[in-house]
Amino acid sequence: MQSGTRLGDWSPDGRRFAFSVVSPDSGNDIWLLEPGENASAKPFVKSALKATRDIAEKTVDAAKPAVSKAADATAEAARKVKEKTRSR
Repeated sequence: MQSGTRLGDWSPDGRRFAFSVVSPDSGNDIWLLEPGENASAKPFVKSALKATRDIAEKTVDAAKPAVSKAADATAEAARKVKEKTRSR
């Protein structure tokens, strides 16, 4: 994912400018800029990309033993079929 700022649009009342910021940590975040003498941009919505990645990694790690067990059972079944085929 590329970092950077993307174009946005003004709020209906014209007081704020909303724009998207792409962050490698959180994904697409929406920021609001309130122009004026003390202009400041603040995050409005931060996406949960990092949290989603963390959950996915934990899920994969938790599934590894079951996948490994299934792979072992498949290999054992294939070995038995091979043995039966040889003995014929």
